[in-house]
Amino acid sequence: MILCSVLCNTAFVSCGNQDLRKQMREFMSKEIVMPVELTEIKDGHMRSVKMTTDEPMLIVFYGKDECSSCAINHLNDDLSGFADIEQSGKCKVVILFSPSEDDVLDVQEQIRELKFPFPIYVDMYGDFYRINEDFPSDRRFHSFLIGKDAHPVFIGNPLHGEKLSIVFDKVLNKINVNV
Repeated sequence: MILCSVLCNTAFVSCGNQDLRKQMREFMSKEIVMPVELTEIKDGHMRSVKMTTDEPMLIVFYGKDECSSCAINHLNDDLSGFADIEQSGKCKVVILFSPSEDDVLDVQEQIRELKFPFPIYVDMYGDFYRINEDFPSDRRFHSFLIGKDAHPVFIGNPLHGEKLSIVFDKVLNKINVNV
């Protein structure tokens, strides 16, 4: 009975890993298109910016189904790490909020009031979802690095684990060598 339970659990985990690998391959095969215009909020100041994907970019995405207030309150935990990544010159870091239409003004105001010293981007019109129709709802796919061809080459937040950070650095170095 115990052996059967262990075998069933092993098979379940294995199938789950295969399904996740398949989702990762599908996600990495798709081009991520950024909205042409976003609102950038930095040091309490807002401005409209045009976004291009002509350089490697670490995207940390917060969508309409997430608690934006919770995400905003936890941004301070990672901002210095994101600043370090961007200051390395190897990639741009884009923290992107694409809240629901009902929440967009509240999100914009909360970020502005906190006067973060690092730019935070807000998709005011929900363009990210319209452009990337099949973007995964699974939060594990909401932090990722895109290469110069705008395809994801790394999935995960490199600040959330030493192993992730090591793999992220290797992928980033490989991208920058192939320039």
